[in-house]
Amino acid sequence: MVQAVAAPAPAPAQSPAAEPAFGDTTRLLIAAQGDGRRAGTDLPMVGEAATRAWERYMDSFSQPIPEWFNDQRGVTEQ
Repeated sequence: MVQAVAAPAPAPAQSPAAEPAFGDTTRLLIAAQGDGRRAGTDLPMVGEAATRAWERYMDSFSQPIPEWFNDQRGVTEQ
């Protein structure tokens, strides 16, 4: 004997507005990286690389600031 079974109701069709717009996922991931939700942990710099970077940083203070750095030509007043 065959028993009649009610067919499941069809799933409602999703309107195109319900789908995320192109690029939304990328924007959300970039925002999460920027605000720290997906940021990686800090990694220390050790050894010779750290020493050389520190020396370059300290040596930068022994150089005079170039004159062109303070040149205001082409800069508009606000």
